[in-house]
Amino acid sequence: DAHLDRTVALKVMAPHLSSSEAVLRRFLQEAGISGNLDHPNLAKVFDRGVTEGLAWYSMEWIDGRPISAVIESMHLARRDDELGLEFGSKRYVDWVLEQTLATAQGLAHAHQQCVVHRDVKPLNMLLDRKHGTIKLIDFGLAVATDVTRYTQQGEVFGTIAYMAPEQARNAKHVDGRCD
Repeated sequence: DAHLDRTVALKVMAPHLSSSEAVLRRFLQEAGISGNLDHPNLAKVFDRGVTEGLAWYSMEWIDGRPISAVIESMHLARRDDELGLEFGSKRYVDWVLEQTLATAQGLAHAHQQCVVHRDVKPLNMLLDRKHGTIKLIDFGLAVATDVTRYTQQGEVFGTIAYMAPEQARNAKHVDGRCD
């Protein structure tokens, strides 16, 4: 971000998708929903727009890795050398509880703002190396009760392996409990 002299992450819509007005609205809505959330455990969105036919939004740069990478190292090696954690140790259990609580606090803030993420999974939780905090990202499937929906009412969205049964069964009534 040259105007504020900071490094940001840039999410750009694939050019072949930008020809669909509904997909374009949904992408820009994602930025709008995320941009209205302000919590230390949610990635901040700064700006959005369309430049030379490409839709984009800028957000906080998070130097880190997804929690899914920690889970994988724990599964394969029963430890994570970067974090200095051994699977099953008291320190590991405390760390897991701390990250779970931080994610829940971020989600609670989103829910207070009438936002349901709909795709909470380890790949969408980044561990910020600089601050040691968890940041929930990718509100691409989120819904806000105070925003017009650009998807068909009742369409099921999310990652099946992480989806609440209620979300899969009755998508018309998805709320924060599904997160």
